[in-house]
Amino acid sequence: MSNATLASESVSATKPVRRRPLPTLFDSSALITAAKFRAQGRLVIDHLLACCRVSILPEVKREVVDVALRLGYGDAVDLRDRVEAGSIVVLSGAVREPGLETALAALALEDTDRAVIHAAGQWPRLRPIADDHRLFVTATRLDLSPVCLPDLVACLAQTRRLSMDVAKALLVAVGPRYAKGFVGLSQRRLEERTGNAEDSDPGVG
Repeated sequence: MSNATLASESVSATKPVRRRPLPTLFDSSALITAAKFRAQGRLVIDHLLACCRVSILPEVKREVVDVALRLGYGDAVDLRDRVEAGSIVVLSGAVREPGLETALAALALEDTDRAVIHAAGQWPRLRPIADDHRLFVTATRLDLSPVCLPDLVACLAQTRRLSMDVAKALLVAVGPRYAKGFVGLSQRRLEERTGNAEDSDPGVG
């Protein structure tokens, strides 16, 4: 194989390819993070909207848009604009199964997080993107396969929905939001990527 061919394959492995948007269901914490930080001149949420179908629940919209607007948070304006444009989809509220609701309330999960649990169980095609620790642990115990925002970025690069350069920039950008070392695991995952795109979504789908 010629050097030119090797160079061409190396470059192509770092570039995104056209794939179906990844259907996701964001919790409040992940959505706020995506709206607070920028990478390469764009909000993180806009990078994600280019390769994901970002869905939220009415309870999440109420918390991160409606209430946050009244409190004067700038990121709420950006989120409102994307909701009104239809870029972020607000789903109808999930039906809350009484027995599960009681169990979740006993765990002291916030109302918005309980709503995400119910919705993820009813709509399994939507991958929960959960940065709230208690929500993440609970969703994992219920086999809902949640993914934190930094790991979502790494997985989007693994499936070549995001370029490696953009993915690295996004992880650096959101780093200050997390505890020391947290994003480092996602960066390690990114560096270990083989560059082979698959039809399935490793770690996401």
